[in-house]
Amino acid sequence: MHFAVIAGGAAIGAVLRYLVVTHTAAWLGGAFPYGTLIVNATGAFALGLIAEWIGAHASVDPHVRLFFVTGVLGGYTTFSSYAWEALELTQSGLWLRALLYAAASNVAGFIGVALGALIARSASL
Repeated sequence: MHFAVIAGGAAIGAVLRYLVVTHTAAWLGGAFPYGTLIVNATGAFALGLIAEWIGAHASVDPHVRLFFVTGVLGGYTTFSSYAWEALELTQSGLWLRALLYAAASNVAGFIGVALGALIARSASL
């Protein structure tokens, strides 16, 4: 049951991401990744909103969280999870850890995407 709930949400999130990215590129052009920026910012906002709301309402069915947080937002963006985790660290007073996490996430993400692209180009994948 968990897998079906997550998969259903992820399908919705992926389609939403595609729509936002393509419509934003058509509207603002493709010189800057505005669509991805919008997806990341709105996904982070939605995760904060939904996770806080669910946390305040203990009676919410766990499938609701799986559908929206893991499914929809996981399909829409994983940036929202990163932003939420950084917020939790700062709310716990772990500012240095949050800063290190944010820096490491960005550096590792950039290195990972650059390395993956390099390998794909060199291997003609």
